[in-house]
Amino acid sequence: MNCSGLIVASSPASYMERRLRSVSGNSSQTDEDDDMHRGDKLEKAKYGFQEFCRLQSRELNEREFDHFRAYVAALADTPQDFSPRSSSNQRFNTSFDPVVDERSICSCCSTLCAYVRKEVCARIPILLLLMVLQSVSGNILKGFEPFIQKHVVITFYLTMLVGAGGNAGNQSAVKVIRQLALGRAKDIRLAYEAVTAFAVAILLCMGGMIRVWIFERDIRITFAITLSLFCITSASIIIGAVLPLCFHYCKLDSAHAGPTIQVVMDVSGVLISCIVCSLML
Repeated sequence: MNCSGLIVASSPASYMERRLRSVSGNSSQTDEDDDMHRGDKLEKAKYGFQEFCRLQSRELNEREFDHFRAYVAALADTPQDFSPRSSSNQRFNTSFDPVVDERSICSCCSTLCAYVRKEVCARIPILLLLMVLQSVSGNILKGFEPFIQKHVVITFYLTMLVGAGGNAGNQSAVKVIRQLALGRAKDIRLAYEAVTAFAVAILLCMGGMIRVWIFERDIRITFAITLSLFCITSASIIIGAVLPLCFHYCKLDSAHAGPTIQVVMDVSGVLISCIVCSLML
């Protein structure tokens, strides 16, 4: 382990001495006991110094470092292990043999593997289901292919329609999920959400109608796109409020309602747009 720019507290010399004495044992032990435990003492001294460098709050100057090096060298009889190397910015570096805790590494790896396995098993089924469900929109477009070929302009606004529906539904779903997470399921008012859906849909339709009219200048197309937008957004907000409750009462994670409402509105938005426009045009 390399320690660069070592940092210490207000009285580093006394701190190091107390720290190392606390791990070095009784100095009155026999030479035989010192020989037996010298290696263990050195490892503890290295670990203590590493922690000391990491936790303190100012740079270690040359006098303080030499004091520590001399103390540990006297303890371990290995001064060459602690020889400093001066760097260009006048800070002191030292190299230690890393103390590798294999049990900690194995524990971290097993924890990581368990977390990844749990999350993958929880996420993959719903993501695969949503991916397959979203592909249904392609079949819907294929079923309306003759109509779309005749009114290609409809495809120019499909992304706006399904995007507005998905966003509106996701807002509603997030609000309900928050209430469920806080344990306030009884405070959810679906009737209020229905009224809100109606108001939001009207305001979005006003903006959508202006946007289509400016670019198309066709009253029939403008009315068809606007009506599709109203149906999609109002349905999306209501479904977005109901879907998390369904997940919750089915003992499923209500957080899945967010991506689910996006996919549901992608598919239903394409279907509603094609049906409404085919009836209006």
